[in-house]
Amino acid sequence: MSASNVDEISTAMTKVASLAHNANMEFETTAAFLAQIIETTRESAETAGTALKTVVARFSEVKKLYDTD
Repeated sequence: MSASNVDEISTAMTKVASLAHNANMEFETTAAFLAQIIETTRESAETAGTALKTVVARFSEVKKLYDTD
């Protein structure tokens, strides 16, 4: 249950889906994060998607620094 709706989550997902997939995030996890961001902040779905995209991108960069593969 969330105060965000499917339309909001799907709109936000368009902003972050590709990067989240490349970071090996599960669809359900990404959707849950977006739902929580939208519910908590009540910002637009576009803003929530862009915000999560920024977070994922920054964590991906940090992860690259510590990967020794």
